[in-house]
Amino acid sequence: MNWIWGIGHNTWIALLSLIPYVGLIMPFVCGFKGNEWAWQNRRWDNVQQFKDVQRIWTYWGVGLFFGLVPLLTLMVLTTLGTKVQTDINTANTAITSNYVQPSAEFSAPQ
Repeated sequence: MNWIWGIGHNTWIALLSLIPYVGLIMPFVCGFKGNEWAWQNRRWDNVQQFKDVQRIWTYWGVGLFFGLVPLLTLMVLTTLGTKVQTDINTANTAITSNYVQPSAEFSAPQ
């Protein structure tokens, strides 16, 4: 989300987060320097407006983080559960397809 924040605040260095491996470091860099860059790169009416806008970005960021983590966890667990169930079904099919029904000549006497 820091690249979206960067576009919204004319802080183009935040777009580095889209580059592989660099994107692992940029959230921390934006976290440490982001307010300073936002203050310098965008026009603000007053300090209170700046703080209000940054607070809104914080709420959205925290909300998305805590909303997406459970969703992604659920997706991974569902995918793993489906894989396990598929493996079980495959094994059951292999077992039952090799099963030979006893013929009448080998059945128990009556």
